[in-house]
Amino acid sequence: MEIHYREPEDEHTERSDRDVEETRWMVREGVGVAVVSMFGLLVLVFGLLMVTGVVSFPAPLNASAIGTLSVFVALVLGLFVVSVWSWGGR
Repeated sequence: MEIHYREPEDEHTERSDRDVEETRWMVREGVGVAVVSMFGLLVLVFGLLMVTGVVSFPAPLNASAIGTLSVFVALVLGLFVVSVWSWGGR
């Protein structure tokens, strides 16, 4: 007696469609968190380098603490913009 093996059929069920959508959402969330985390780490490192004096700015920005602080605030605002952009679309 010969047994024929049948491959399972590809049926698009509601559950499989939901799983595909959930996987896409998880990947999008993971990428968003990774982008914001990397940019946040760069802002943290740059801020620590500014505090210790390893990084110096050109003369117009280095003239006062306000100039140095404004550069750091611009980086933090950039972090906020990147986070809103990467987490948008929900």
